[in-house]
Amino acid sequence: MYLGNIYKIFVKPHYFRYSFFSMNIICFPFVDNVHNFIEGIRMKHYNYQWIEEWCQDNGWTDLFMERSNNYWAFPPGGVIPEPIPGKVLNAIKAEKGLTPQERIWSLSAVIATMLAAGVTYWLRCPIPMVAAFAFNAVTVAQLEVEDAY
Repeated sequence: MYLGNIYKIFVKPHYFRYSFFSMNIICFPFVDNVHNFIEGIRMKHYNYQWIEEWCQDNGWTDLFMERSNNYWAFPPGGVIPEPIPGKVLNAIKAEKGLTPQERIWSLSAVIATMLAAGVTYWLRCPIPMVAAFAFNAVTVAQLEVEDAY
């Protein structure tokens, strides 16, 4: 009876996911929520409209985003989608500048630093500046554009 209750609580059948090789992998609901949260805050370095505009200008069709910051489309006359070339993405980024999401993160880092400096002076304690430094380190790391394969 006890094991049956544990099964009902922790390993309900709808919590199973099947991999490509049909192996059972237990996936609890909170793991999906954490994954969705992380995907939601992951910084997008390219605006979808910028890349869609480039595709229309160069004859590429059916643009889609495979993962965060990985864009694929059908090249002219192609039957298999290919990733948008990294040189093209870098050129688009150099031409258009920061995305709105990057601007928000950068502005929030500056505001957090100014607030932390004021609170540090007021409290005469360095902890707010340490927290602002940690936040800025995460922000700068997210601002770095990964090279497309």
